[in-house]
Amino acid sequence: MIWANHGIDIAKPIAESNQHESANSLLNRSKIKATIERSSHSFAYRLVYYTDTWQSFIQQQHTHAAEKREYPEWHKSRPRYYLWAIVSDTALVNKRLQKYQGLFKDLLLHPYERQAHITLAISGFLGEHVIYNDDITQAAIAKQQEALHALKLTPFVVSIGGINSFSSAPFLEVMDPSGSLEVIRYALIDDRQDFRNTHYIPHVTLGIYNANHAVASIAAMIKNLQEEPIELAVDHIGFYSYDAKDIGSRLRKECIMALY
Repeated sequence: MIWANHGIDIAKPIAESNQHESANSLLNRSKIKATIERSSHSFAYRLVYYTDTWQSFIQQQHTHAAEKREYPEWHKSRPRYYLWAIVSDTALVNKRLQKYQGLFKDLLLHPYERQAHITLAISGFLGEHVIYNDDITQAAIAKQQEALHALKLTPFVVSIGGINSFSSAPFLEVMDPSGSLEVIRYALIDDRQDFRNTHYIPHVTLGIYNANHAVASIAAMIKNLQEEPIELAVDHIGFYSYDAKDIGSRLRKECIMALY
């Protein structure tokens, strides 16, 4: 989250990296609220929380396709990809995911085994030295842990909503009334450039598109689908990794931080 954008980001040597939008400016984006979209497209009349994301999606002709392959140009023989996340695979969330995964089954790459989760921040590939802009060292991870401890976080609640989509992946929307997700994210990336260079949209991924499907058809299919929010109590956050050679591999728990 695998992010707002689930496409593969090709690593660049640090010396060649572009200066991306800072974490501050990412977090200072305009507030997105629930509203009914109105446009010349009939399928734009849809109640969504992240309206900018929906509008961006429906303005495209086709989804972005992922392939069932290793993407060596991305992982560069680095074995595991690390991230901070909240695992959200409760019975209610999984039931909703399975409902929509069934609806999208012919549109998604299989197998996709990653557990339901809300990505907080991507750390990248763990290594002894930073060579590419998506590398991270053990010392930097320790600094992230210290930043989280300093927050003195207490448990909070997020809400899992209905369906929306990025160009590369459909997802369930996540609402964060307490603002805790952004506080956590800011602490994790405060002194690092966010190499993915995308706006942070909390979400639970259904899967990733397997071909360049017509966006109009997908939008028409889901335009009238609404869901009551599922409250998810968050009492811990975790550091996870997955096999970089398998685009749909499961998360492996590296460590857990309890909230009190």
